[in-house]
Amino acid sequence: GSDGGRSKVRELAGIRTVGWRYNQYAVVSTVRTIEPVTTAYQRFLPTGPIALLPSGGEYANIVWSTTPSHAVSLATADAGSFAEAVRDALSSPPTLPKSVPGVSLPKVALQQLAGELGKVTGEPELPPLVLDAPGRRGAFPLQLQQAARYVAPRVVLIGDAAHTVHPLAGQGVNLGFTDCKTLTDVLVETLQTGGDIGSVSTLKLYERQQQISNSVMMAGLDGIQKLFNSESLVVGMLRGVGLSL
Repeated sequence: GSDGGRSKVRELAGIRTVGWRYNQYAVVSTVRTIEPVTTAYQRFLPTGPIALLPSGGEYANIVWSTTPSHAVSLATADAGSFAEAVRDALSSPPTLPKSVPGVSLPKVALQQLAGELGKVTGEPELPPLVLDAPGRRGAFPLQLQQAARYVAPRVVLIGDAAHTVHPLAGQGVNLGFTDCKTLTDVLVETLQTGGDIGSVSTLKLYERQQQISNSVMMAGLDGIQKLFNSESLVVGMLRGVGLSL
């Protein structure tokens, strides 16, 4: 089954899941840019990351993780207001924390520290300018979830049916691609040796490899999500750094 995070195949196979919800929603939409987007771009904001992902030509996909209330505002805004919000989020200068819990620092000290961090990280690369947002928008709650088992008799789970992650840098789709590659390799080898491609013993070869590697990646993404949600002074400044992937 590759039928998404609410997989009916998984439910019918009696496979339970483990995980937890984040207090965030993702707003997704298609935008048009002034020039083709050739690399993925992500910026961390106080309310969550926003990503601009290539989708071909002068169109790109926006995945904006934010608070539930802000997500509602973004999802219901008119196209012009949404495009303006995206432009501001991708290009506005980083903001300094107003204070550090338990520490008394004058504003000039915060500015100096931000300057030193900027020397290390460099100026963030700005993505192509967003012109408008002609695509439909949707919003959905974010969670980390993994199936306790990826296989059952004559059943195998891949992609979001097997695991869902926070949409950091588009890694969720990469996990799905890797699932497909590993499963294909297992099935091809089994066919070549005259084996049963639907047997649990065959499908377990896929499960053992992917469940371990996916768990490692999921733990890393969860750690990054928690790090950038931190109230730490340094983290607050690093949120302004853009990532080109």
